[in-house]
Amino acid sequence: MIFEHGRYTPEAYQQCADKGMTRAEAAMHLGVRKTAVKSASRRHGIKFKDYVYVSHTEQPVTHLGVDYPSQSALARAIKVSPQTITEHLNKGSIDRAGSKARDGKRKRASVT
Repeated sequence: MIFEHGRYTPEAYQQCADKGMTRAEAAMHLGVRKTAVKSASRRHGIKFKDYVYVSHTEQPVTHLGVDYPSQSALARAIKVSPQTITEHLNKGSIDRAGSKARDGKRKRASVT
């Protein structure tokens, strides 16, 4: 039985760990708080997959058809701040990044 007396049994948490989930993924999957998964894993000796942090600024990004190894590399190439790149990625307008001149006027688009 996976759910008993209003709680998930250790088997439910173990199944999530066996599927290769992190504690956060297991919490989302089961619909419980991360602290519930954390305490269950400590109490029952369940080992979840380790969370590996990958900085979003170090992930590859494509701008106007050119691939850059990171957001920082793109920012240096088009002479804007890394924060500007992040803002454009969040808005979904990465191809517009760096399209304004320093005086606030739009640059002319060059067609080749």
